[in-house]
Amino acid sequence: MKTLLFALAACCPLATVCAAIQDFAGYPQFMPNVDKIKVTPAGGGASCSLAWKRVPMEGVKVEDTIADTSGYWQLLPDPLDAGAAAVKYQVYTDSGPVPMGLDWIVDSMSRDSIPKMFDALRLRVAARK
Repeated sequence: MKTLLFALAACCPLATVCAAIQDFAGYPQFMPNVDKIKVTPAGGGASCSLAWKRVPMEGVKVEDTIADTSGYWQLLPDPLDAGAAAVKYQVYTDSGPVPMGLDWIVDSMSRDSIPKMFDALRLRVAARK
């Protein structure tokens, strides 16, 4: 089981970043393999939070995939820049029963894919400015 936390400061307003993340139809462009999203609205637009959880993939046996994955996005006003957003992304992954010594593959995939996802998010946000 691994929990990874990533954070960045976005150089644009919280509402712009939140709109890019809430563009669910566009998720395949920067977050592949997402089937279901639950949005938890925050009062007053002062923050934005989205939580997600893995759902079984049709046609894939439970024993042929990871045991569990879930996570969330949290956006808050950047305390150092009133016109920007502070973005936090956390992911929890339980690779389940993998052959001894091979769980490093899950770590490697997460550490490689999440920075790429953030880069793609930056491009999506920049296009909305």
